[in-house]
Amino acid sequence: MLFAVAPAMAAPATKVSVTATHSSIIISPGTNWVTDGGVVQLRDIVYGGTVKLDIATTTANPDYTFTQRREQFGTVTHGRDIPYPGPWPEAKGEWHAKIVWTYSENGQVGTFEGEMKLTSIGWIILSNGLATAQSTEGHYVLQGKGIFEGQTLFLDSTSPPTLYTGYLLTR
Repeated sequence: MLFAVAPAMAAPATKVSVTATHSSIIISPGTNWVTDGGVVQLRDIVYGGTVKLDIATTTANPDYTFTQRREQFGTVTHGRDIPYPGPWPEAKGEWHAKIVWTYSENGQVGTFEGEMKLTSIGWIILSNGLATAQSTEGHYVLQGKGIFEGQTLFLDSTSPPTLYTGYLLTR
């Protein structure tokens, strides 16, 4: 006896354009050190702040404001014989972070959680002792939980990295 097996057909995914604007503050500057090869290692940097997510179809979907927690680490390679802390205009950085955006309003609770990869060019120490890059390019993938279950955010950013653009994929 033969059985015909047909795959279950799921509802098609919906792709909606989004922008997200964030305001970050450093909770912990972490630690950093320079290796023998002139690579600056940075660990345990923690950011807080807020993120406003604007969904393109605002008539059907409200905008959301999230609290943010980002745990970041990275390396900056300057490739020059300039002593730490620079500035190093040609330095190349690679950054990674674990991100959690939390929404809680009117009994509605949910998160977007995921990872970021950011590349940067340049290294400049600011007057407040913090460092910044001349240019950045980032990619983010965040999975929804709670009221956002089944949704995924795909976001990109460029300098300054306070504005993300991309799309929300829903099932």
